[in-house]
Amino acid sequence: MADVKITDYTELTAPATEDLLEIVDDPSGTPTSKKVTLANILSLVWPVGSIFTAVVSTNPGTLLGFGTWSAFGAGRVLVGLDSGDADFDTVEETGGAKTVTLTSAEMPSHTHTQDAHNHTQNAHTQDAHSHTQASTTTSTGTGSNRLGTTDTSSTAVNTGNATATNQNATATNQAATATNQAATATNQNTGGDGAHNNVQPYVVVYLWKRTA
Repeated sequence: MADVKITDYTELTAPATEDLLEIVDDPSGTPTSKKVTLANILSLVWPVGSIFTAVVSTNPGTLLGFGTWSAFGAGRVLVGLDSGDADFDTVEETGGAKTVTLTSAEMPSHTHTQDAHNHTQNAHTQDAHSHTQASTTTSTGTGSNRLGTTDTSSTAVNTGNATATNQNATATNQAATATNQAATATNQNTGGDGAHNNVQPYVVVYLWKRTA
């Protein structure tokens, strides 16, 4: 059987999975012509247990013309096996979460520092004013006083400082500007127990696993 160069074959512009590719077994001994299909070759590229990635929803069994495929890894990213890490040491092991709420044990020790600042009270004064005491009278009655004389005055008027004037009508605040003595305050609270987003940047594709 004479050898045939590949360049001598008629070109297939749109090969199908059932198209035949001629090969020769034992060309130096007793040559035997064999035929393989394109699907046979592709099945070697994606053996059972392999993952097929696409951005179309067509099942790879239809796209490639061979194998049994099932959707794989819905909503999850792929990560390489790491035998030294208990989270990644088993094939098809799953884990992780989209959102995470840290407990007090998981949250690193930290403080919240308030920037140094002052609380300033504007200077102010007290408006001028006075305190007035109304005039009063007292009745001594009639009769003898302690000296034995008769008091001829029936009404006594308090004339001592009848009108009292505030000696400090205008009061000036002696501490017009108050400075906060604890300019830097440390927050003792460690968190509000709210969940935070734990999703990494991603792109969505179709993942298929060959099962047969």
